[in-house]
Amino acid sequence: MDPATLAATVTGLLAPYLAKAGAAILDRAAAGLPDAVSHLWDAITKRFEGNPSAAGAAADLAKDSSDKDRQDAFQLQLKMALKNDPEFASAVQELVKKAGGDTEGVHNISIKTGDVTGSAFVIGNNNDVKSG
Repeated sequence: MDPATLAATVTGLLAPYLAKAGAAILDRAAAGLPDAVSHLWDAITKRFEGNPSAAGAAADLAKDSSDKDRQDAFQLQLKMALKNDPEFASAVQELVKKAGGDTEGVHNISIKTGDVTGSAFVIGNNNDVKSG
């Protein structure tokens, strides 16, 4: 996965958990996180140590993970870290897989153009549509 896509996936995966865990993240207690997500968060925050901009973006995201600007700032810092450190990128990608975030935050959409007949709009997640 390229750094931008991986950073977007990680941000999309972490944000809902950070919203639930709140201040516990800042104390590294991570009590509200599943183990795999906690390991992912720990790996990222450890990598961000010594980089005030990155560490600040992570702390800001933990304080208010629903804020789009904070998500964007965190995502940018993470993308740069992933881009500059292939070993870290590989480790993060494995942690994302373990956390079940292969598709969280990133969605592939197919659009067909032309004549469409017998179609339906399907809204939701993990839907299965069968014709027949």
